[in-house]
This record gives sequence, C-alpha cells and structure tokens, in this order.
Amino acid sequence: MSDTSWVYGNVPQYQKMTDIDNPHPADALVFDDESIQTIDDGYFADNLSGQQGQFQNSPTARHGKAGVFSFADGHAARWGWRGLSTEQYLNAPVTGSPSSPTVGTYPDYFKLTNSVCPRAY
Repeated sequence: MSDTSWVYGNVPQYQKMTDIDNPHPADALVFDDESIQTIDDGYFADNLSGQQGQFQNSPTARHGKAGVFSFADGHAARWGWRGLSTEQYLNAPVTGSPSSPTVGTYPDYFKLTNSVCPRAY
C-alpha cells in the first residue's frame, strides 16, 4: 500500500471492490477526468480536512464544461458543470457556499466531494 499521508485526512486506499461501501458503489467515483492543470500524480485528491473553500485537485472543464467519470458499480457518466468553466490549478478556491448552494462552483464541488467521501455540510 502506498503512503497517502500527504492527502488531506489521510484517507485509506481500497484494496478490493467489496471494500467500497460509503458512498455506495453506484455513487463512488473510481476514475475521473482531471483538470490538465492538476494532473501531477496517480491520485485525484479531495480536501477532507474540513476546509470547504478549495478544490485540492480539480475536475476538467475542457469537454464543453463537463467531465467523464466512472464509478465502482461499472457505469460511467458525463457530468456537466454549473460553475466550472475553465481548467483550474491545484487548491483552486470554491466560489459560492453552503448558504448559497446554487452559486458559483460550490454545486460542482459538493457533487464531486460526495462521490469521494459523503458528509453533511
């Protein structure tokens, strides 16, 4: 197993598909379409430190403001973004907030992070 201590929250790496249970496999992101500005390693990292103000890595927006993702149950989906419209760099700020959940890039951030590790905001 690789060292993931550099990832916020030090999240475990799943060893078997049967380990994936939260989120449910139909909602659990497995392969992502990452921004060309944040592809720097073999991980798509999410900021799980409780800080909700930034994307650690960012999904792409280069496919008509959308990206393609696959999930643990075997399906794939094209996600169109509400606020993401350009390729973002590492630790890009999230615009909008939980109190304004339809504004800026917050809806996109919330959708993405819930496919990595669901939590209540």
